Amino acid sequence: MKNLVYLVVFIFLAGFAFPVDMIEEPSLNFVSPRSSALGGFHAGDSTGIERIFNNPAGIASPDETFLVFETTLGLQGPVFSIATMVISGMSGGVNLEGNQEFADLLLRINAGARVFGPLALAYAGKGISFGLFHWADLDFKSQNTSLNSTIVDNIMMTAGLGGRIILAPNHLLDIGGNVKAYVRGSFSFTRSILDIKSAIGGDLMGLLYGSEFAISVGAGLDLGVMYSLGDLLSVGLVARDISASYRSEYESFNTFLGVEPGTATHPAGYAPIDLSGGVRVSPPLGVLSRYIGGLDIYLDYNDILGFLTHSATNKYWLLHLNFGLEMKFLDVLSVRGGISEGLIAAGVGLDLTVFQIDVAAYGSEESTMPGFSPVYNLALGLRFLL
Repeated sequence: MKNLVYLVVFIFLAGFAFPVDMIEEPSLNFVSPRSSALGGFHAGDSTGIERIFNNPAGIASPDETFLVFETTLGLQGPVFSIATMVISGMSGGVNLEGNQEFADLLLRINAGARVFGPLALAYAGKGISFGLFHWADLDFKSQNTSLNSTIVDNIMMTAGLGGRIILAPNHLLDIGGNVKAYVRGSFSFTRSILDIKSAIGGDLMGLLYGSEFAISVGAGLDLGVMYSLGDLLSVGLVARDISASYRSEYESFNTFLGVEPGTATHPAGYAPIDLSGGVRVSPPLGVLSRYIGGLDIYLDYNDILGFLTHSATNKYWLLHLNFGLEMKFLDVLSVRGGISEGLIAAGVGLDLTVFQIDVAAYGSEESTMPGFSPVYNLALGLRFLL
């Protein structure tokens, strides 16, 4: 126990030793439709496969979850309008180069998409966990008459251990850690609106092959503790994304392939540490238990040390608060709601034992201040469990 405490303190302090010129990488965690509907990550949640990323202390729970397949589609901003126009342009149905509606849309766009899976294999429970995940992110943001675009592809493996200490009857202390290794490739380009319109109507692959390309290989660690008072209460503290990576940046994807000459740089990278704490309360329902199978209430403060670890991008304190509520009916239907980054989230889940369907609608704040740049998102997920 003493050695584990020393290890936690050492790794936590090492996170502040990163040189200031290191490249900031995206988070090594991803939010499922269920978590999105509940307002994001919750350090007191030890259920489902999400426990791997909520708080690895949940791995110590004797409840087992074995995920064999999952696919999730997440959409941000006016994605349906863009997709319709792009498909029409590529099929020749609409001349995008002369389409004023498409030009106006690109001038004010802030949109994205996430495709998770179908590679998703994971297990958590009885003190161990492992996982193999794949997902891709696409982001498009307009800036004056230009469009900044990023396409990121991720493959990640995880493995975790957890242990449980019985302090007294109904008083439990869980401790866990989760190691993550990943490979991430990303395309990024900034082009004028006219160039984008021409490329979609013609040589789209040529645009990608000429874009800046980077590949990152890295590893990270999550560490967490959780105290539970029976089924009534749990309090968790977790340090996510204690990480470092090696990054190679190329002038273009053709340079990476060796088709064209060019230079490459190799900066180190990291994902900012996210130290978060939260509480889960499951109050007795009394006579309401005839109609409601369970009620869980979550409240968290995420990224407690953001003002130290990444002060330039740290958000206003109110945006660090996450609230979530989940009600279960007949052990099949879950109704969820929450608040994350000052914006409302909601969703439903259908649990048919072998497979689950989850739908979520939620907001995210793109700026560091409340209400300055809100974006609304949709997510639909299907998973199969054993």
